[in-house]
Amino acid sequence: MKKYAVITAYNGEDFDIIKRCHDSVGNQTLKTDHIIVCDGKYRDFLTLLDARIIILDKNHGDYGNTPRSIGANLAACERYDGFCFCDSDNWLDGRHIETCIEQAKRVFGEDLCDCIITSRTFRREDGKILNVKEDDVQVHVDTGCIFYFPGSYYTLSIFSLIPQELSIAGDRVFWTALKQKGLNIAFVDSKTVNYTTLWRKHYIDSGEIPPTNTREDINKNKIVLWKNSLAPRETEIFERGVGIKIG
Repeated sequence: MKKYAVITAYNGEDFDIIKRCHDSVGNQTLKTDHIIVCDGKYRDFLTLLDARIIILDKNHGDYGNTPRSIGANLAACERYDGFCFCDSDNWLDGRHIETCIEQAKRVFGEDLCDCIITSRTFRREDGKILNVKEDDVQVHVDTGCIFYFPGSYYTLSIFSLIPQELSIAGDRVFWTALKQKGLNIAFVDSKTVNYTTLWRKHYIDSGEIPPTNTREDINKNKIVLWKNSLAPRETEIFERGVGIKIG
């Protein structure tokens, strides 16, 4: 029997938040293991969840790239047949895993498919739907909307090699690199991922007043300054590890 997993980067969220995420894993129509990687913020109530808990000794402050990297490489080492990410404040529809598997079989055959790209429903913190237009997949795919099969596992080291200065745009960096690998990637239109957005831009674009705890959009000027500050050797190491030309 094949085995699948959902990996969650945990950053100290309240119990009702992480439980909603965990319950969505347990409610999958295909048996799915839940691996929760605590990024230096463990809370005792996590023992109430039927999940595998991995505790890092400090918070890495890189928007989840470190806990995702550790969880993903663990899934690869333990020979899972497929996995996806689901952040603590997000949750999955019950047929998310099954939908990904069915699409993989339909397009390539499950053993030949490398990745499935799914769609998401944007949510406010209270769970209500926020009317947001999804980004063009040529530009951006959220890491929580990618289902990984073994043919893509060799790319997982990218998460650990994304510099701190680019961590806020880590999903964009990863997707840009992934597209250049020549993988067998299939797409699903079904919105089986529920994404709690704290991006200020999403609320403004929807004609709403952003909550006070929203974050500003990615500061492209800071990224340009970082890129221009790199020495030739630093640029070489980045391009070699991540697989994106920036020079």
